[in-house]
Amino acid sequence: PPAPREAMGGEWELSAEQEARIQRAFKEIDTDDSERVSAAERGRKKPSLTALLVDFCVPPSLLDSLADNLTLPEFRGVVVREWMLSRKAQALSQVNLRRAAAEALPGGSPDAPLGALEAMSEEELVGWCRKELADEISRLLLRERSRMQEMKEKLQRKKEEALSKLMSSNSKFGVTEEGGDRSSLARVAVFGKLEDFHKGIAEQIGLPAARLMEGMEAEHCRRDNSEGEFRPGNYDTTTSAAQEWGVVTNPDKGREASSGQRRVVPLEELMRHPLAVKAELRKEELIALQLYTGPMFCLYNAVLRGFPGDLVRHNQGNKYTTTIYCIVSGIIK
Repeated sequence: PPAPREAMGGEWELSAEQEARIQRAFKEIDTDDSERVSAAERGRKKPSLTALLVDFCVPPSLLDSLADNLTLPEFRGVVVREWMLSRKAQALSQVNLRRAAAEALPGGSPDAPLGALEAMSEEELVGWCRKELADEISRLLLRERSRMQEMKEKLQRKKEEALSKLMSSNSKFGVTEEGGDRSSLARVAVFGKLEDFHKGIAEQIGLPAARLMEGMEAEHCRRDNSEGEFRPGNYDTTTSAAQEWGVVTNPDKGREASSGQRRVVPLEELMRHPLAVKAELRKEELIALQLYTGPMFCLYNAVLRGFPGDLVRHNQGNKYTTTIYCIVSGIIK
């Protein structure tokens, strides 16, 4: 890939978990311990590299353009740059830049909608890009910026209003860290409206992986907290994210976990359920919803609520972004 452009600004800061993830992947791919990864090594370790790219929401097609014999800093630089670009591109997909170009482009016909573009000279095309197209995109991005600022201000107002009510009435929605009292508030639980639910949660937890199934599996099986055990409040069991992924996606493990009041319905059976068929639920949505109805609910809720502190720490920065998006999508359907 080309060298980063100055216009991109500074490199985004990676979490300790992300830094460790890149280093582990590099070490695994560098089979000859040369401190460089060759094209041949990447080919032999393609599943490991693909998993890393999926974790960073980067299209696996990047594999086709990587240079040979990359050092760790070079390898990290490529992954981080593509992660930044992919996240920006996903966010911009909500802003209809193609429509802006269509608005700015004159003429054309049903048979040749881009005829005016084809007919332009190089000088005319550059002029159109710098004037009409730039003006239209500027208007669009200015509207998007205003919308983002309004949402941020609205959220801040809600937090301030909730804190004010809490301090004056000792509201039950005040949350303290373990062992704290009502005077040592750590967070305030704020309820949004239905319209906030439908707007999405990108600003809170980021954007999901492009490949939903691979993204969800990575969140449960290839994160620093994947094997860490936890005890959900209303389940008399000790489990882990990786274990729960197996329970839901592997029929044999699901049968083993079905004891007492818990019954894990096989995925194939769920997909035939009349409600699932009527709602046209995807396989990924059913998996996410079934995970949410099991012990994993407490880890997902900890991401969204920011408490309790012990579960937030247990997550180690894992936001289960793709899984939560599939839960939301399934509920909406």
